[in-house]
Amino acid sequence: MAKVIPNEKGFLIIEVSSSEMIDKLAKYGSLGLCDSCLNTDDNGKYIAVLNQWFCSSCYDEWINRATRYTEDIPFEECKFNQYKKLLNPTDQ
Repeated sequence: MAKVIPNEKGFLIIEVSSSEMIDKLAKYGSLGLCDSCLNTDDNGKYIAVLNQWFCSSCYDEWINRATRYTEDIPFEECKFNQYKKLLNPTDQ
């Protein structure tokens, strides 16, 4: 089941399995593949500011180097709210 996960940088992230991405988002083009490395993973993270789903390994690499910019927040919140409606995640 999808869930919102906190992180130290304040990004809006939804942890969601690849099978749930496919089940709920196939009509939007989701194939359950990592948008960074194109591999599959049982679980990954939807990163709203990028509007992408990353496998666990790519997410860990990304979050370590990512910087949250104020000017990106409106886009990030818009995408997060769209996917929150589609995935219905629990809050952690």
